[in-house]
Amino acid sequence: MQTIQLNNKNYELQSTTGKVLSSGKNMETKVSGGGGGGYTSRGSGYTAPVSITSKTTVHDQFFLEDANGKEHAFQLSDFNLACRDGNILTVVSAINKKKGRGPYVSVINHSTDNVYFDPIALKGICQPNKPLIVLACIVLIFLFVKVFQWDGMIFSVLPIVAGIAYFFIATNNNTKQVKSLIKPAEYFQLAS
Repeated sequence: MQTIQLNNKNYELQSTTGKVLSSGKNMETKVSGGGGGGYTSRGSGYTAPVSITSKTTVHDQFFLEDANGKEHAFQLSDFNLACRDGNILTVVSAINKKKGRGPYVSVINHSTDNVYFDPIALKGICQPNKPLIVLACIVLIFLFVKVFQWDGMIFSVLPIVAGIAYFFIATNNNTKQVKSLIKPAEYFQLAS
């Protein structure tokens, strides 16, 4: 098990490795939107455009048998795994040490050398605290304008730009750090 610190929170990368006994996949599509309609009066009128969006979620379900013969059942969303019976998989979760729970972030298929990540789970653990960044921006704007008596729009916008830049840079760096720790060869050796 590896420990990683992200945004002042400690996570333990826990894994389960085993042979796929059976697997299944299904998809769920949610459609939302609407529109249309309009009016016609005396030969002229207006028709509103129709706006429809859809989101498809892929659900993977599989059973693994570990080296001790114990079965583990997994139901994951948005990984879109390619696996079949007999493949060797490692499922990696990022457990928040304080809470004792956390999301599945990666699945490694050792038989095909493919690594899958859940982008939503990664975002959840890798993004800095948004309210804290907003608060820091407000404090900086107050300091620039009231305390230092700097005038002008640039001193109000600068902390906001810096906060947004920090948010994206920190998220990107944290994501790279997590992905660099999940290496198929190392997890396969741990399972052997």
